[in-house]
Amino acid sequence: MIVDVNTMKLIEKESGFNSLELMNIVGNKIKDFILDKYDINKKIIVLCGSGNNGGDGLVVTQLLSDLGFDIKACLVSGKIKSEIATSIYKKMDKKLFIDYKTLKKDLDRFDLVIDAIYGFGYYGYLSSNDTQLFSFINNSNKEVISIDINSGAEADGDFFDKNAIKSKYTLALECYKPFHMLKKLHNLFENVVLLNLEISYNTISNYIEMDLNTFLKNYPLIKENNYKGKNGKSLLIGGGWGMAGALGLNIIGALYTGITYLTVCTDESCYPLLANRFLTCVYHPFNEKNFEERIKPLIDSNSSIGFGSGSLRLPAKNDILDMLLQFSNKPLVLDAEAINLLQRNYYKLNLTNAKVILTPHIVEFARMINKPIEVIEENRFEIAKDFCKKHNVILVLKGVHTIVVSNKNIYINQTGNQILARAGSGDLLTGMITSMTAIIKDTYLAAVMAVWLHSYISDYAKKRYATANFNLERYQELLEEFFYKYNL
Repeated sequence: MIVDVNTMKLIEKESGFNSLELMNIVGNKIKDFILDKYDINKKIIVLCGSGNNGGDGLVVTQLLSDLGFDIKACLVSGKIKSEIATSIYKKMDKKLFIDYKTLKKDLDRFDLVIDAIYGFGYYGYLSSNDTQLFSFINNSNKEVISIDINSGAEADGDFFDKNAIKSKYTLALECYKPFHMLKKLHNLFENVVLLNLEISYNTISNYIEMDLNTFLKNYPLIKENNYKGKNGKSLLIGGGWGMAGALGLNIIGALYTGITYLTVCTDESCYPLLANRFLTCVYHPFNEKNFEERIKPLIDSNSSIGFGSGSLRLPAKNDILDMLLQFSNKPLVLDAEAINLLQRNYYKLNLTNAKVILTPHIVEFARMINKPIEVIEENRFEIAKDFCKKHNVILVLKGVHTIVVSNKNIYINQTGNQILARAGSGDLLTGMITSMTAIIKDTYLAAVMAVWLHSYISDYAKKRYATANFNLERYQELLEEFFYKYNL
């Protein structure tokens, strides 16, 4: 389970254990991990902060010392503020401690550093003293274990000080935190290991998880008595002069994610190209004079709509967006130019009955809400959550770790690789989300499943094709293989 700091505090409260008991549980679990990974000849230094994370470090120091390890602790803050940790410290033999003033000199004789400085309560930037110490540790090439969160990183998001401690192992306590799900953004640990504390609680997380088994469990099988469109119909609107390819990738994403009835509305200049390539779609080509009579009747007859890919030169694009927002009450996936049209006009999202899904990358999102990219990068979770609550939309914020945010839930995608860092990958995703939101009735779940599958297929592709020149049109065969393999 993935939880934020406040939820973790509730879990600790519901467990029925007090802080001292929890520290002893954590200390014993870390002791067991070290016994499993290292022999008794390993020389260990435990860096303890002033809070409860430092208290965990003190317990580990005492337990491993009792087992005969050559282990020392250092109070890097000079003193302990936690009342519980102070009570542990007072009972310990002071010969187990080295002075902070000599730490850098003493560090050479140790093989393993245990980072118990800051826990999940850390926020902001490091002090100058911490910066010097952490830089020294990171440059020492010592093997490091961080307890719960690498010191210098925030638990609830992707913000971390550039001098945060880097570890070989980070030991997540009882639950993963958002930080643990964002490795590709910070690269502060080589491995994250979840330590089950074996405590009981009833708290439910608002962080959603997705994997292969969960995907297969939620994807509906086509029954023998199904007919075309039984699992929903999708409408794609997009393309434009010179940009038929974007809509073509929409179509690949939609068709090969399983939609059995796909309608396509596009500029008359794109129609011949697309119709020659994709024979099973139903086409409604239009121009700037007849777009309303061609598109409007299709809004109610389709289960989901995708709009915006390749639409920079699409006739009447502003009017089409307004029409969709006004008359649709179905899932409406807005991508690329549709998102650009909302720049400083996102009040329109509050006036629609459609279940809007926005699919911007961070540059598009920054432009849309008129905030610097750097601000969003440092606080993307809170900004995304606030935006979704204010406008009642689902936000698919694309990136190294794409996140799917609603007014209730957050999903942090773990699959995917650099194959997707090329023009057209977002168009594929838009088609897949449009298809999935017709097939799966829970719109948020459908968006999560599409994001997961889109990236999962790229991981599969990387094993078979070169990364540098991967052709996104291969998604057609890769999706076919995936659905065949799992009998979908």
